[in-house]
Order: sequence, then C-alpha cells, then structure tokens
Amino acid sequence: MALPAASGERATIGIHSAAIGGLERSKIVAEVISGNGEVLRSMIDIPSGYMPTVTSSIEIVSRALNGSYKTGFQSPASAYGEELLDTLLDIRITDY
Repeated sequence: MALPAASGERATIGIHSAAIGGLERSKIVAEVISGNGEVLRSMIDIPSGYMPTVTSSIEIVSRALNGSYKTGFQSPASAYGEELLDTLLDIRITDY
C-alpha cells in the first residue's frame, strides 16, 4: 500500500470505490500526489460488505487484549499501520 507524502509536503488524496458486479468484491483505489508532483497509487481488492470490518475489529481487539495498543485516540492505521491489512482474509493489495 502506498504511503502519503513525507511530512512537510503537501499532498492531495483521492479515493474511489466500486463494487464488482455479482462477485461480491470491492476495489478501492487511493492516489497520493505530493507537492513536487510525485504520484503513488495503490488498489486493494477486498470482499464486499462488512466482513473486512468484522475481521479487522477482531484482530484489533485481540491485539489490544494482548497489550499491543497506544493510549489516546488512534485510528486503526495510526495504531497498527498497513500490516493490519495483511492479517485480513482474502485481500490483495497492488501498488502501481
């Protein structure tokens, strides 16, 4: 998964999602353009519906119960990074 531009650089982010007809899968594409024009893109292909939410929630609770957490407000990404996506079932990430 591509990461946003380095600190101090301005970036714009566009996210587009679309369900894939009949296959019950979703593709989400993220594009980041840094202040100097560098473009990074990633696409994640995931099961549609709430299953990614369910499995990631279970993973996060399991990690927190095992002492792996940061105090204060955290998003899943700021607490566990992109490796959280690697724990989910049936996903594919493509950087291009």
